[in-house]
Amino acid sequence: MYLLTAEEMRAIDRVAIEEIGIPGVVLMEHAALSVLAEIEKSFGDVKGKRFAAFCGRGNNGGDGLALSRLLIQKGAECYVFLSGTMEEIGGDAGTNLGVLRGVGGYIAEVTQKESIKFIEKQVKESEVIIDAILGTGIKGDVRGINRDLIEFINTVGKPVVSVDIPSGLDSDTGRPMGIAVKSDITVTFGYPKVGEVIYPGAEYAGRLVVADIGYPARIVEEINPAGRLATREELPFIRDRERDTHKGNYGHVLVIGGSKDFVGAPAISSLAALKSGAGLVTMAVPSCVAGMVSGRILEVIPLSLGDEDGYLGKVALDEVLTMIDRFDVVAVGPGLGMGEPVKAFMDGLIKNCPLPMVIDADGLNNIEPTALIKSKAPVVVTPHPGEMARLTGRKTEDVNSDRINITREFTRRYKATCVLKGARTVIAVENRYYIIPTGNPGMATAGSGDVLTGVIAGFIGQGFSPTDAAILGAYVHGLAGDMLAKKRGEYGITATDIASYIPVAINELKKRM
Repeated sequence: MYLLTAEEMRAIDRVAIEEIGIPGVVLMEHAALSVLAEIEKSFGDVKGKRFAAFCGRGNNGGDGLALSRLLIQKGAECYVFLSGTMEEIGGDAGTNLGVLRGVGGYIAEVTQKESIKFIEKQVKESEVIIDAILGTGIKGDVRGINRDLIEFINTVGKPVVSVDIPSGLDSDTGRPMGIAVKSDITVTFGYPKVGEVIYPGAEYAGRLVVADIGYPARIVEEINPAGRLATREELPFIRDRERDTHKGNYGHVLVIGGSKDFVGAPAISSLAALKSGAGLVTMAVPSCVAGMVSGRILEVIPLSLGDEDGYLGKVALDEVLTMIDRFDVVAVGPGLGMGEPVKAFMDGLIKNCPLPMVIDADGLNNIEPTALIKSKAPVVVTPHPGEMARLTGRKTEDVNSDRINITREFTRRYKATCVLKGARTVIAVENRYYIIPTGNPGMATAGSGDVLTGVIAGFIGQGFSPTDAAILGAYVHGLAGDMLAKKRGEYGITATDIASYIPVAINELKKRM
């Protein structure tokens, strides 16, 4: 699903209205009808119910005015509060204001903070609040009466439905512009906006509903936005398995990791690769820990590599490269530890490995990102924000505050598919990026990232391109966690729990494809 910035949405509006000739007031009516439909779906028949609609002076306010009139015509009682005077409202919004007045709608001008106390009783007696104060065109922090009204809405304690976007939310970054409405439901028009699906914006938007209000599809196709929200319908297709088949048809994954400091991580990745459907998985670890991990997972083939004081180094590199043609994909990094031997191992592997690679954890901590440019085959990197901060020379908080742009810049610069983990994982590939909507806080547990590494590698081994494997793997990984949380709650989920649910998530996904 296309994911739009404010500028891209303005371009769609301009083409629809000015070039194609769809009247703006028609789009406004369609927008109002779509919000009404969601209100009826969520709260039932509106007849006899009370609503409080807060409307601004622009087109977003015009949508709210049209919605208020529709509610009244359906038998609801709707109080309309303008964040300005009627004389300030013109254009299509002014047209809807006139129609609302014609049907006898209650309209009050709220131009000063002191006026709020006079509407408090009506608002608190309402069952639902409609937020249509500010839209996607906001610039700068919210000030004056708009800020006062947003503060008031956030303290009333009633369900809030936002029209297109929560007022005060930056539609590109998801950050409140000083303040933003905290909505229960946001009905957004045409396409989701970037700031509504990434954090913190997703928390302000609440449940996001995308409504078709009549934009011709060719407009967005011509604009071709860079952003995509990964949806089940658009994920890479998971084929049914052929009846006449064998394990060799589903790829051989080589998982390289472990050290004297960390033993379990490569085992978790190996398990996840198997659970994603890989036909064969070999787990290569330093000889000093081989005895501890061998047999942990009976279906995994153990491989002991020469070690240098408990870490993989040049000896292990030579061993791997001499047998590399046995495998289809390499997952490297979980539990490798830090040190000069590991840096030499990673540098040599990236330069000489002819297979697609998934690099995670200490595989990333032991390289400079420029090394990725020298890789012989496609590379997928899966950093968490801390690892990305080291790779890019930034602070972790800076990475978290600009996840999309930093991930895209990394991919442009180093030619690797980048999967920036976290709440709403961001995946950057060439000139496009994807937001993954699955996952939950219960997955914030040790080893969860190792599961993702194994799943992506498993999908590459089964024939998916590295890009498709990254998108599908991140979605399935999050879906497995969501299914677990739905069944057991978010507390106490472990990495092996998530891995065990990967096949369940795949089968659930296949039902919807």
